[in-house]
Amino acid sequence: MYYSIHTKYLPATNTRGSRIKATLDRDSVTIPYPYDKTGGNCHREAVETLLAKLRVERPDGFYWNKPFVSGELPDGSWAHVFVD
Repeated sequence: MYYSIHTKYLPATNTRGSRIKATLDRDSVTIPYPYDKTGGNCHREAVETLLAKLRVERPDGFYWNKPFVSGELPDGSWAHVFVD
């Protein structure tokens, strides 16, 4: 079984600052935009935050400790796929 995580930049609103949301199936996390990082590293931080959550909630999950590759999609969001 293969999993992929989707991340998306969420612009600032009148009540919230910029954020990045990472989603895998029904699990997701939203983090404040990490201004100390650039480009794909911002999205990878959101993925790492989601993986930390999954390691606690799904400790039997084999994939949560595997390396992954990332790529930007045409709409500006990112896909992150686990590799063997």
